[in-house]
Amino acid sequence: MQSEFISIQGQETCQDLSRSNSDQTYECGTSSAIVDLNGSETVALELRANVQASPAQSPSPSGTMDAADPTPSRSPQPPSSSESAPPPVPTQSSSRVASQTPTPAPLASSSPAISSSSTQTASTTASMAASTTASMAASTTASATASTTASTTASATASVTFDTNGEIFCNGTTTHLRLGSESGTLGCRNYASNALVTWTIISPTTLHIGFELFELEDCCVDFMTDVLRIYDGEDDSAPLIGTFDKINKPDPISASSNSLHFVFTSNENDERPGFIVSWDTEPFQADAICDSNSMKKQPQNALMNAVMPIKLAQIQARKDLGIHTVAKQSLSLTPCVNNLAGEYPCDNIDLQSFVSLNELGSQEAGNDIWGWTDSTTGKEYALMACEDGTSFIDISDPQGPLVLAFLPTETATSIWRDVKVYQDHAFVVSEAREHGMQILDLSILRSLTGNSVQQLSSDAVYSFSFGSTHNVVINEDSGFAYLVGTATCNGGLHIVDISDPLSPKCAGCFFQDGYTHDAQCVMYNGPDSTYVGSEICFCFNEDTLTIVDVSDKRNIIEVGRQSYNGVGYTHQGWLVEGMGYLLMNDEFDEVNGSTGGPNGGANTRTLIWDVRDLSNPSKVNEYISTNIAIDHNLYVKDNLVYESNYCDGLRVLEFDDTVNPPQLQEIAFF
Repeated sequence: MQSEFISIQGQETCQDLSRSNSDQTYECGTSSAIVDLNGSETVALELRANVQASPAQSPSPSGTMDAADPTPSRSPQPPSSSESAPPPVPTQSSSRVASQTPTPAPLASSSPAISSSSTQTASTTASMAASTTASMAASTTASATASTTASTTASATASVTFDTNGEIFCNGTTTHLRLGSESGTLGCRNYASNALVTWTIISPTTLHIGFELFELEDCCVDFMTDVLRIYDGEDDSAPLIGTFDKINKPDPISASSNSLHFVFTSNENDERPGFIVSWDTEPFQADAICDSNSMKKQPQNALMNAVMPIKLAQIQARKDLGIHTVAKQSLSLTPCVNNLAGEYPCDNIDLQSFVSLNELGSQEAGNDIWGWTDSTTGKEYALMACEDGTSFIDISDPQGPLVLAFLPTETATSIWRDVKVYQDHAFVVSEAREHGMQILDLSILRSLTGNSVQQLSSDAVYSFSFGSTHNVVINEDSGFAYLVGTATCNGGLHIVDISDPLSPKCAGCFFQDGYTHDAQCVMYNGPDSTYVGSEICFCFNEDTLTIVDVSDKRNIIEVGRQSYNGVGYTHQGWLVEGMGYLLMNDEFDEVNGSTGGPNGGANTRTLIWDVRDLSNPSKVNEYISTNIAIDHNLYVKDNLVYESNYCDGLRVLEFDDTVNPPQLQEIAFF
């Protein structure tokens, strides 16, 4: 392998540019030198003062930034959880255009990488001298030392930091590097504003590159966006391969010869995580799904961008009215008598206990819940998702629950947080900025007594540049997690192999049908014999039920797709026993008055789908409640359907497929 060398390039030259085995920071003015990086032999030494550097800028401080701890001040935009004034409710359209604008609903009156902070780097700074002339001298000795002398007028400072793996970080506003070796890695992470950073990579043979990270800012109009340009040669006079930004992300690239030139510019706005590129003489796998443009494709024209502001506004309105409160009183066993359990309306359901939010360890409202049965002890636990984290409660004695622990949010608070469980590990996602997927080994709960609420921290975090995510779906029979509503895969299925829970790995992507709000993924054993034994995902894609075969994660096949009458926002659903039928809720059909039921179409509607032929799903019936409320999530056990509703609590429905078409009827509520 050839020696690796660096050129720091500009209008003047550096003096006393030095390096030792432990000191790995190079700093100089806008100047030029090429220095051996492997410490064994000086490969080249040349002055390249003819290239103009950017106007002098105030540099960022020298140092190393941990890529696993980025601190951007702006959250990714699509899907956005903006708190601006809410637009109106989305209407049906198979094209899912962004111009669809929902109206706020009235308040119902009826009540891609594991994070690590282990990288340690050492740095030193080189001295500068001022004069009006530039000169350079060098000598190569058996001890492999290189020295550079110069007299120069000092100008702006730019610095480059090498971590222990030789990875390069942008740390100033004007930097040029010239790198020569068979393989290596360079990056620009947590980059500064107003940066102009260029690289030239020269390889002994044909050069190939692949990106491990690519996360740039996208706040502005096109001509102001942070961009990376790649040229097929040694400088920007070579043919332009492409211009890449937050939306247009690069696949693996092969040069036509042995060199590539990179030019990265950033605007004056906030920094972002940046990018990391590896180069080699062997091609990177262009068809590797986790390196492809499809994986990096952000959701376009998702209706969720219009839905989020509506929800935020509604929840804030209820908080302002004092309806959402963390200080409600906890309750013990309270039977349902005359359709009341304490203050709560009920029918055929007794209240076993109620734990208030402030006793859960949260300072905010709750938003979701899941359950876990310990595979070792058989104890049952509730996992309660709150705006500021996740609470863990031992409910083995349902009349005496014990709050054991609280896992704070990975970044910021959010009204969207979701948790699922696989192999005694919790997987927590959120719409909070740059949150990623927290992973917690739940065995820690076995030793907790509930005498106090233990503060926990994540055992691992999977990020893969998706930032936030709306929901996580886990197929416990296959060992795959499906992240939905991320800034990857066009908002569709971002598939993660969690067979080793603490070492999740990107596995695939389904982007072809756009944004997926929720899904159920199963090892199929239903009436459609064509797909028995396949892994099938039933996706709720804003205005359609979309069924996909995900058995081959590199070749996901859309099996069936169907919309329906009165669609508002396809939200969530679940298969019944036997997998022949599926029940679905729509979050905005009641708001839009499009259910076809009484009160101007505002009564709660639950849709019944025939999915016995996966390629041709069809809505065959619907259940219209006597109440006005928005249905939200539902789950099925045996022939009972447990459906949660905004302002209408839990409704228990009985599913009957002995009649044609199948029907639902309510048998209990709380």
